[in-house]
Amino acid sequence: MVVALEESLGHLQFYLQEAGYKVVPLYSETSGVDAVVYQHSHIEDLPAFPQQYSGGQSGVLMIYGGGLTPEQVINILKQRNYGGTGILEF
Repeated sequence: MVVALEESLGHLQFYLQEAGYKVVPLYSETSGVDAVVYQHSHIEDLPAFPQQYSGGQSGVLMIYGGGLTPEQVINILKQRNYGGTGILEF
């Protein structure tokens, strides 16, 4: 899985790579990605990526990484959703 990571979240890069993800810079990647982790950008300002899907998944998973631990981000990536990650409280 290819994860585009916003520069402000560079501290997550080591954890993502250790978990087996290929990490690329958000604003310099021109090929397809499977997920985007951002913090300071407005979602409408994020780059559009050519669609590249791995493992039969479709779409690009968008993760707002502000305030998330590396473990929470990795759980979201593994599950490809936010449920059961402990980040949503009602």
